[in-house]
Order: sequence, then C-alpha cells, then structure tokens
Amino acid sequence: MLTTRARAPLALIAALVIMALAAPASARINRAESIIPPGNSGFVSAAGLLTGTGSPHLYDQQALFIAFQRIGDLFNPGGTTEIPKPGVTIVRDRYGVPDVSAHTSANVWWGVGWATAQDRLVQLELERRATTGHLAEILGKSYLDSDIEARRDYYTPAELTAMYHQLPASIQQQYAAYAAGINAYIAHIQLNPTLVPGEFFVLGFRPAPYTLDDLLAIGVFLARTTPNGDGDDLTDAKALDELGPAKFNTILPLRIAGQISTVPAANGLFPSDPGRTVAQERAALLRSARFVRSLPLPTGNQPAGHPGDPGA
Repeated sequence: MLTTRARAPLALIAALVIMALAAPASARINRAESIIPPGNSGFVSAAGLLTGTGSPHLYDQQALFIAFQRIGDLFNPGGTTEIPKPGVTIVRDRYGVPDVSAHTSANVWWGVGWATAQDRLVQLELERRATTGHLAEILGKSYLDSDIEARRDYYTPAELTAMYHQLPASIQQQYAAYAAGINAYIAHIQLNPTLVPGEFFVLGFRPAPYTLDDLLAIGVFLARTTPNGDGDDLTDAKALDELGPAKFNTILPLRIAGQISTVPAANGLFPSDPGRTVAQERAALLRSARFVRSLPLPTGNQPAGHPGDPGA
C-alpha cells in the first residue's frame, strides 16, 4: 500500500519537479508535526461568499499556530473517508488534511490531484494564469505587466515539454496521473454546481481542465522560487558580489549565536545532515563568492533574467 500525506497540496506540483533529485531519507522518523496558519482548505462555495462562510478548514489551525503548537502529520490519522474511484482512498483528519492511499503510484498521484482540486482549485487557477500570462483576463488590466513578464521571461511550452521528456518515465507517469486526478474532480463538480468554488461565479468563468504544460509551468515556477528564498537569489548574488563574503555574512550570517530553534531542546538535538562544520560553511561561502564574480550580473535597471528564466 502506497500512501502520501498531502499538506498544502499545491506545493506537491513543485515536489514532482524535483523528486528525481531528492536524496533517500536515512534517519528513522519518531514523530512528524506541522501547521498551516491559513488552514488546509481554500474552498468557499457561491453560497459561502454571500454568508461569509466557507470550509471549516479555512483557518482552523490558526489558533494552534499562535500558541506555538503543531498537529500530528503521520500517516493513517483516521477521520472521514472518501473513495473517489476504485483503488484510491482519501482519509481526512479533523483539520481536513488528506491522507491518500492506493496500491499503485499512479493511483496515489491521481488521488493527490483530486484532493488538490478539492482544496485549492482557485489557487491552482490563479497559479496557472500567473505562470502562463492570463491573469489580466479575469483580474483586470492592472495585471497586464505581470502577464507580459510571464509571456516574455518564463519558459515556453516547447521548453517545458523538453524538460518533461528529460524526466524519468516514472516521474512523467506521476505528472500524468496528477493531472488526471485534477481533471476528474473538475468533471465531477461540473455535474455538482454546489461544489464549484464561488470565486469562479464571481469572476464569470468555469473551471477548465489542466494540460501537462499548465502543470509544468506551475511546477517549474514553484520549484525555482519557493525553495530558494522566493526568488531573492539574484539580489543576494549582487549583494555578495558588491560587499564581499565577510560583509555579506554579517548581514545574512550562516550561523547566528544564540538563535532560538523552532524545535524545543526537550525534543532532542538534530545535527545538520551530512554534518557540515563551520569551516566547511565558510569555505562554501568563499566558493560561492568566486562563482558569483564570474557571472554577468545585471546592473541598474537592466531586466533581471532573460527569456525562459523565471527564477532569475
């Protein structure tokens, strides 16, 4: 039985992009905890928009976050069960976090796609339009500049397809299954209008199926920005180049003496993997500084990046 615990499901699009590069975990997991201050779900029905109510899981983790508490994030949490198709079981805990189980990888990712669409279909739509240059069509002319940037600077469909075909066959199959799960849920709500998020009615259009290119555009953008500091790499590189490693390390230190950890000391010590020393970190900073000096960094108001490079 294969299982995935999907928290903040949209992030899994980016996970699909980088899974092939992930190193296998070697440590034994004693406990897994997490928290999402806004809540797991973003679903609000058309009626909910009028009454000011939505999913019970919009903000139900907020109080825990404020109190520095977390919720359990292990598999098989127990809760309400849904079987959207034979071979796929989705169990949601009391905070609405889905646990997807199936006997095949394809069915697991199909279930993740279904759960993602259930919880974040509007967010998914906004991400699709933002990364393909179609936001102004629904949000107005103030988003024209953003759309122009996306069409000018982001990867083309042909470039995305080329990247896709470089992935291992297993990852390609996961992408296809994930898209199929999303599209199955969209087909489902087209027959059940009460399940259509209210924002679609307000904006005047209906949910549309997703192509692999749509998901690739979102996944590559998230993979290039979210894990690496929300796109600050170029700013940091210019600062490192202009200030030098010593001053840069003063502003953004590799280590901070007396820093308060987010994990209480009573829960144990968790050294870095693979156990880098302070000397190794400093040596890496010097190597980075030398590498940055070799780059043709933009100056002044020169556009950051070039066509086909959304992460710059």
